[in-house]
Amino acid sequence: MPGLPSLAGDFEVFFVNTLGLPFGSGATVFGLLCIAALIFGIRYSQLKNKPVLNTFLLATTFILIGYCSYATVVIRSNFNTPINEDAPKDIMSFVRYLKREQYGSRPLLTGPYFTARPVGVKYGAPVYTKGKDKYEITERKFTYEYEPGEETLLPRAWNSEHAETYRNIMGLAEGQKPTFFQDKFVFMLNQQIGAMYMRYFMWNFAGRESDDQGADWLGPRKWFEKVPAAIAQNKARNNFFMIPFLCYRRYPHRTYRSRVDGLAGLG
Repeated sequence: MPGLPSLAGDFEVFFVNTLGLPFGSGATVFGLLCIAALIFGIRYSQLKNKPVLNTFLLATTFILIGYCSYATVVIRSNFNTPINEDAPKDIMSFVRYLKREQYGSRPLLTGPYFTARPVGVKYGAPVYTKGKDKYEITERKFTYEYEPGEETLLPRAWNSEHAETYRNIMGLAEGQKPTFFQDKFVFMLNQQIGAMYMRYFMWNFAGRESDDQGADWLGPRKWFEKVPAAIAQNKARNNFFMIPFLCYRRYPHRTYRSRVDGLAGLG
């Protein structure tokens, strides 16, 4: 998933755009072929006494039965509900919904530094949208191309929209490009591990300053400090004096730790 719906989409485009058949014919034929192939394969594995193949096909069948619950997405969307994000009414829009294309994408294995500037555009597969009597190409997927040296392995700070934030975290001057070490380790330790993980962890087991976006956790040096009234009276300011954290470390028993987790969460 979503590999099978993508194949069904290819069938749909061929049956509708090339053969001139009605909408839904390609997806229907693909579904029937999948069911027929599973039935034939399961029956064959039983007759030929192939237990491994039989187990694999039965497991695949049950997985597909479970994924059939996604049919409710298409059924609901065709009722034109008030909230109908990406409107997955047909197989083509349903595939885009499964791939979460409405949220965009981010580079995983390779990608640019946040200071990189595109020098070209590489277009890929077409995006089909249901038209009046066939599927029409409304746009094409694309990726930006960069000059050599502007891309890196496993990019962490890559979005140019957050350039100022990246510079503050890495301590870079305006116009300065990050190094491999700064991108992989400085940003990871300061932001992804420090602010995004350890700060959140200590919010639950030590306390939180407030509900402001950049609120820090409450360590011993902040327990009795004077703060503005707006922060002191903030209902999200919870000072646990690190008691849940100390109990969590002192009593590793699972039942007790779950109770401590619950108390910290209630706080």
